Amino acid sequence: MKRLFCFVLMVITLLSVFTGCRKDKTESELAEFGLIKDNSLAESSYDDALTMTDGALSGVQNFKSAGIILSSCATVTIDVIMDPHLLIIDFGTTNCLCNDQKERRGKILVSFTGAYRDSGTVINISFDDYFVNDNKVLGTKTVTNKGTNIDGNLWYSILVNGSIVKAETGDTITWQSARTRTWIEGEGTTVWSDDVYLISGSANGESSSGEEYQVLITNNLRREIGCHHFVSGELLITRTNKPDINVDFGNGDCDDQVTITINGVTYNYVI
Repeated sequence: MKRLFCFVLMVITLLSVFTGCRKDKTESELAEFGLIKDNSLAESSYDDALTMTDGALSGVQNFKSAGIILSSCATVTIDVIMDPHLLIIDFGTTNCLCNDQKERRGKILVSFTGAYRDSGTVINISFDDYFVNDNKVLGTKTVTNKGTNIDGNLWYSILVNGSIVKAETGDTITWQSARTRTWIEGEGTTVWSDDVYLISGSANGESSSGEEYQVLITNNLRREIGCHHFVSGELLITRTNKPDINVDFGNGDCDDQVTITINGVTYNYVI
């Protein structure tokens, strides 16, 4: 009986050890994915604001109904008498369900010095009580048309200095980026949804849990305006004294799937 009791006690002890280890790993994984989710929220919030601005400044007449982002509940006004000119995208004071299935309210304010395609044009994007899925978006995004590169493609310098107050917790994400956006397809047409850009550069931020991190685009992100997400490219997220995180957006499919690799282990993840 004593021997049986010792055996049972040993099994319980071993199970406790393994359960404890698995719990620690799960909590660690949740923390990693929480940071990825915060970075994805920042990426998409500022990228979508530029996509909507692009549509308006490219002279697209029906871009609200083009199936990209905006819907009929958004009001768009452009004042070209002011210098610099002013664009306002107003979603109203209550949530507006947009074509990408995100709810928005508030205003996106855009000042611009010239046409989107003109070399030297500077576009400054800011926000007035603006929310995406009840997450409050703050800060600025500055886009500068740098003319054509050696391949004859228009390219843009893009700087973001922003923060997002999360709806679910009230915690704040901070995010800064310095990137290059090269227009590789669709420039010669009047169809906005066929535009394709390659994005390179870096970013840094602090997650809603207070963890600082850096982001480097290791393989150009491909943004097809007709798709709500990046369709290919890779990010490398680094932190101090923690494993790197690689985020792979795939090989060109327009979907919400990415693969994430941490410590040699790969996970499938929905953006």
